[in-house]
Amino acid sequence: MAFSKDFLMGQKEKLLKHKMRVMNTMKENYHTEVIAQTEDTIEDGDQAQIYTNQNVSFSLQKSSIKTLHDIETALEKIEKGNYGICEETGEPIETKRLEKQPWVRLSLEAQEELERQEKKFLRAA
Repeated sequence: MAFSKDFLMGQKEKLLKHKMRVMNTMKENYHTEVIAQTEDTIEDGDQAQIYTNQNVSFSLQKSSIKTLHDIETALEKIEKGNYGICEETGEPIETKRLEKQPWVRLSLEAQEELERQEKKFLRAA
C-alpha cells in the first residue's frame, strides 16, 4: 500500500510535533527531579518518597526514550519510502492505526500476538 505524499507529510508533521512534546516533558521531569534532590531538608519519611519518585521518574524517562526512538524510526521510514509496514509481518499497518499513533511499528494483529507472547512468558516466569 503506497501512501499519498500529503498523508506522509501530515504524518511527518505529527511525528515532529509529538517528538517536541516528549522532549519538553522529559526536560520538565528532569528539572523537577533535580529540584527535588537539592532541597535542603530531607526527613526520614521523605527519603522513601524520594526513592519512589525516582523510580517513577526513571520508568517515565525509559518510556519517553523508547517513544523518541520509535518516532525517529518512523521519520527514517518516511524518508526511505517504507513507512507503514509492519516490522513483524511485512504487511501494511492500518491507516487508522497510523493516524492515531504515527510512530507505531506493528500492525494490530502483530501487536496483539506480541502481547500474548509476553503474557505467556510472564506466567512461565
